[in-house]
Amino acid sequence: MKKFLVILMFLLLVTPAVAEEDGYDYEEGSSVEFDDSDRSGGNADFFDYGDGKEHDASIEKVDEDMGETEVYDYDENEYRTIDTD
Repeated sequence: MKKFLVILMFLLLVTPAVAEEDGYDYEEGSSVEFDDSDRSGGNADFFDYGDGKEHDASIEKVDEDMGETEVYDYDENEYRTIDTD
């Protein structure tokens, strides 16, 4: 039983880290958190800690080597580069 509880606690702690990815927008000076770690294309929601709001965005470019994701923020009508490294 004790082993089961340890495994369950581990899964609960690890799952949110896999499902979300943090980043930083240096132009806006704020941390952001993507809701879904799959940023390879399409739409993505992210929470901007700078303004305290959830944003709807489209993924424009993912540069794995540089650790950057370029998104078009529909809520702000602007392109943003998020450092995810």
